[in-house]
Amino acid sequence: MEQGTAPEHRGAAPETVKRKITYRVGWKSGSIEVDETVRKNALARSAQQTLLQKAANRYVLPLWRPLPLLPGKLLLPMVILLPVIGFIATLMLSYLLLQ
Repeated sequence: MEQGTAPEHRGAAPETVKRKITYRVGWKSGSIEVDETVRKNALARSAQQTLLQKAANRYVLPLWRPLPLLPGKLLLPMVILLPVIGFIATLMLSYLLLQ
């Protein structure tokens, strides 16, 4: 065994390798040191998220489709009237609470 090298054992914790990342946001710049083990864990998490996204695409997205309920001519009056109706309903309910 050479000097300066650690013996490798089974079950030993992996070495943490630091990687320096520099960034610039507007006028501010700096650097961050990131563990490569964190990156490997993030890759595993992203693989799990892609599985969840595939499941969502398969089961949830077919349920999420537009329903043609109202003609286009009614959309503008509905957009204008719904806030007015909600405001009036709020006033009525608060008046009823005061009595």
